Amino acid sequence: MVCQDRSEHPERHPRLTLMDAVKDPSGKTLAYIHRVSDYRVEIRDTSGKTLGYYNPHLDQTFGCSGRMIGHGNLLATLLR
Repeated sequence: MVCQDRSEHPERHPRLTLMDAVKDPSGKTLAYIHRVSDYRVEIRDTSGKTLGYYNPHLDQTFGCSGRMIGHGNLLATLLR
């Protein structure tokens, strides 16, 4: 996946979006939410490892192993 240089020219990559940071109350970045496609929204730790993903069309969240966690967007529950 391409995760670099999108901020310089986002118009050149219309299907790619920037990652949104998930921060604690002190402002420390805990993870990133990344919309990969219309069918996959991932949560990644600060090193880039995928912790899990949400499929909005199925309305289900899955862990990194592919096991279903539950219904709805439960990505925040994957933070430790």
